[in-house]
Amino acid sequence: MPFTAFHVVPVWFLWLRYSAKLDFVALTVGAVIPDLFEPILILVLPSGYWTNRGWSHSLLGAVTYDAALAIIATFLVARPFLAWADRVAPSRLWTHFGDREYRLRQPWTVTILSTVVGTLSHLLADLPFHPSSPIFFPGTIIEVFPAHLEWIAVTISNLLFGAAFAYLLYRYWRRRSREKPQAAPKGPGTEIP
Repeated sequence: MPFTAFHVVPVWFLWLRYSAKLDFVALTVGAVIPDLFEPILILVLPSGYWTNRGWSHSLLGAVTYDAALAIIATFLVARPFLAWADRVAPSRLWTHFGDREYRLRQPWTVTILSTVVGTLSHLLADLPFHPSSPIFFPGTIIEVFPAHLEWIAVTISNLLFGAAFAYLLYRYWRRRSREKPQAAPKGPGTEIP
């Protein structure tokens, strides 16, 4: 049960490895959406069976409800916010992660795949840190460990994910955003054809 913002850690590491094949913004939004939109389910469907982490934290929810909300949030909230922030306060923070441009438009298939990967990564990050998991909702609830040990799981998950989150923010985002882009080397053999 890592803190909601810490759920981006696995997908950010994944994007650093496969940045040409994944959409950074969609991955990030997909990784946090199950926790962000859980309150909407509670308002729309007040019965406890379909709320309380059920649908939004299941495989079924990850590839339907969560993915659809992540796609909408990516295009209607995240991308416009990043463009606005870059206009108001120009910085590489709003455009680069790990020296790679992340706001580049990707084909629809890549964005959809990235949102699904993000939502599934959220489920996998939660699985070992919750006493029970609705991953097969509306079917069986998996009992992972006794509920009285939840405080230990919460502490461990936030220490692990929090440290990795701080490392990624500093190493690949904040520090790199303050560096000036390096000029391309000049000389024979460095020309771009």
